[in-house]
Amino acid sequence: MNSKSLVRVALAFSLGGALLVPFASAAPEANAPTPLAATAPAKVDGPLTPVDIAAVHNALKWSDNIYSGSCPDGDEGYKALAEKGIKTIVTVDGAKPDLEVAHKYGLRYVHIPVEYSGIAREDAIKIIRAVRDLPGPVFIHCHHGIHRGPAATAMVAIALANYDTAKADAALKQAGTGANYKGLWKDVDEFKVPTQAEIDAADNSFPESSEPSSLATSMVHVDERFGGITAIKANGFKPVAAHPDIDPAHEALLLREAFTELGRSEATTKRGADYAAKMKAAVDASQKLEDAIKAGKVEEANAAYDATKASCGSCHKLYRDTKED
Repeated sequence: MNSKSLVRVALAFSLGGALLVPFASAAPEANAPTPLAATAPAKVDGPLTPVDIAAVHNALKWSDNIYSGSCPDGDEGYKALAEKGIKTIVTVDGAKPDLEVAHKYGLRYVHIPVEYSGIAREDAIKIIRAVRDLPGPVFIHCHHGIHRGPAATAMVAIALANYDTAKADAALKQAGTGANYKGLWKDVDEFKVPTQAEIDAADNSFPESSEPSSLATSMVHVDERFGGITAIKANGFKPVAAHPDIDPAHEALLLREAFTELGRSEATTKRGADYAAKMKAAVDASQKLEDAIKAGKVEEANAAYDATKASCGSCHKLYRDTKED
C-alpha cells in the first residue's frame, strides 16, 4: 500500500469507519455468480464488430482472434461461446469462473483479476501472454463487459493486433467504457507495446481460478476510498489542496465499485441472505453518495455519506464485532 493509501485508511479510521478486522466465516462456499442485468451501453460507431452470442452481453470482435463481452450467463452462454469457436476465456473479474460448465464445452479459462481503478502493466502483460500463447480465438470478460474487460482487451489489441492509442480509445468508447473510470482510460492511453522479451518473461502458469481477495483485503480497498471521501467532506466534497490526487466523483465511483465487487464475492455469498442484504444497503448508499457528489448536492452527499458509514456500522455490529461461540 502506498503512502496516499495509508493516509486514506488513516482518515477512515479517525472517523470510526475501520473495516479491516476480518469477519468470522460462516456457511459453505457458493457457486460462481452469474452476471447481473446491466444497462447496455449507448451504441457508438467504432472499430469493433458487434457479435450476437446467446447469454453473453456486449460481445465485440476486436480481431479474428480477440473478443470481449460480459461474463457468460450459465450453460447457455458457455455453449454459445464454444459454438462461436472460442477456445480460451480470460476473465479479469474478481469472481471465480464456473470451470465445471466451461470445461463441459471444452473451454480453457485463465483468471487474472484487475481493479476498476486501473490495470497494472504486469497484469496486462500476463493477459497478453495468455492471448498470445493459448489456443484462440480468445474471449476476454469482466462482469458486464463494459469497463475492465474492454480496457484489458484494448491493451491486448495494442500489443497483438496493431491497435494504436487512438484506435484503442475509439474501441473503448464503442464498448461503453465510462469516461469516469479514469484509471482504466489512463492505463490504456499510457500503455506501451511490450517487447517479445517482456511477454516471454511474464508468468505463464495461466491459473484457471485465482484465489479471491480475503475479506480483510477487500475492506482495505473500501477503507482507502472512504478515507478519500472523508478527506474532502469538510470542503463540501470538493478537491482540497492537501489531497490533490483525490478527484471527488472518481473517488465516489471507486467506493461504490468496491462495495459492488464485494457484494458479489464469495466473501458475501457464503454468509447468507442477511449479510448480502446489508452489503446491498452499502452499495445503494454509496451510489447515492456518488450521484450527489457528481451533481454538486452537498446536503444530499452528507446524508449519503452518513448512510454509507451507518450501513458499515450495522453490519460490523452483527458480523465483525461479535465472536462466534
